[in-house]
Amino acid sequence: MLSKDLCVIFFCSLGLVANALDTLVGNLLPEEDEGKIADLEYVREKLNAFRSQEGQVLPTPPIWRDDDERNMTLPSWMDTSELSEDTEKVQFRSAKDPEGSQGKNITGDIILTPQQVDHLYARSKRQASRRPREMRWPTDREGFVPYYFDASIAEDVKRKIGEAIEFWEQNTCVRFKENGEGRPKLRFYKGAGCFSNVGKITTGKEQDLSIGKRCEHFGIIAHEIAHALGFYHEQSRYDRDQFLDLNLRNVERPMVANFRKESPATNDNYGLPYDYGSDMHYSDEGFAINKHIPVIMAKDHLHQHTMGQRIGPSFLDVLAMNTRYECHDRCSSPTAAVCFNGGYPNPNNCKECICPWSFEGDCLTRDQGLNGTSSCGVDLRAETHWATLEAKVGDGKVKERHDHCHWLIFAEEGKRVEIRIESIGGPFSHACFWNNVEFKMKADVRNSGYRMCGDGQEEEKVLVSETNLAVVSAYARTSQDFKISYRSLTI
Repeated sequence: MLSKDLCVIFFCSLGLVANALDTLVGNLLPEEDEGKIADLEYVREKLNAFRSQEGQVLPTPPIWRDDDERNMTLPSWMDTSELSEDTEKVQFRSAKDPEGSQGKNITGDIILTPQQVDHLYARSKRQASRRPREMRWPTDREGFVPYYFDASIAEDVKRKIGEAIEFWEQNTCVRFKENGEGRPKLRFYKGAGCFSNVGKITTGKEQDLSIGKRCEHFGIIAHEIAHALGFYHEQSRYDRDQFLDLNLRNVERPMVANFRKESPATNDNYGLPYDYGSDMHYSDEGFAINKHIPVIMAKDHLHQHTMGQRIGPSFLDVLAMNTRYECHDRCSSPTAAVCFNGGYPNPNNCKECICPWSFEGDCLTRDQGLNGTSSCGVDLRAETHWATLEAKVGDGKVKERHDHCHWLIFAEEGKRVEIRIESIGGPFSHACFWNNVEFKMKADVRNSGYRMCGDGQEEEKVLVSETNLAVVSAYARTSQDFKISYRSLTI
């Protein structure tokens, strides 16, 4: 494994990486640890070997057509199945430059070790199928993920990491143990961005997970921990073309590999629907050259700003994690809770339910929400005449976690709920990161709803529910106000 004080964040632009390594190795001071130099030399040689393999040189990209962008596949040797593929920039970090040679925040999280270079090099000659079970951490009664905090992690960031760990422990059967025995140990440190390996690596004493500057947010930390537990990005699903269009002309050529699509042989979605609101989904402008032009376009255009949310892991994210680690087996008793709306017994307490967002209890009851220190939201009845709902969540002060309020709007059985959006206040932010209003209009309330924020383009939009229930939720790290009209509709 690459030493703690020097790591390479890998992106599939191998020429760029190899050339940068040439420069970095040449500039290392004589007193730098010889082992670090040897590791870098080894990685550089392997990357150069990639470039020189006959028939394995990246071609000059063609002029992209829409169909090309949707169906593009990359050379098989670029398959980074055991690595995450978020990286926006190639960066290096050493003891002399702890924040990275560029010192910029990145959203990527590929860490390339000498062992992983060997893995990639072997794959270029012999394609081995991915073995997801080997990437799992143990979850038997004695199993846990051992971890520790590097000295670079401040006390406040330790607390935030602890909150994300606690979330995964409270909602799954996965356990973590600080300074626990076993290898590899998950090492939380402050690197030049947010990044992690995908799944448990099978070599080395440590496994790095960086929580760098501007990464210290619950949803981002939970995202990186999910990578370490074996999760890829939602938009990498093999079935993503049914839900997305890609504008790769707005992505710099070396970054196109970030949009590699998995195959059915390597991608198990556990039978769960595509989730635009997954904590593991890119925002629409990820890797964009021009941030005003989306790279990812939702085929259901009302989900355009649902993508990239970092409030926290979605209900389907948690369900997938519990399925991956076979946590449901712990609640096979007939005395386990009966949960509705797609909820299921919590593997930590089988008499309680894990519910879709906006619900609690047996998953038929509205989540009481949190607005400052008070509960909020209400159940409403839709009649044939228009009624108005006007609300505000948050007090304008920046909070670490989102306040959230929920409104369940019911029509008579056999009727639908029609909602007309009058206004959604507040400034716009990509992925509606700070504040947003969510509308769940589908029959499957497990999935994320349409998420919108103050860009002024949602006014007068009309939404119709698929059943007699519509769910309206507001999330705010500062404040979010909105006004809608609603009524029952006969279909």
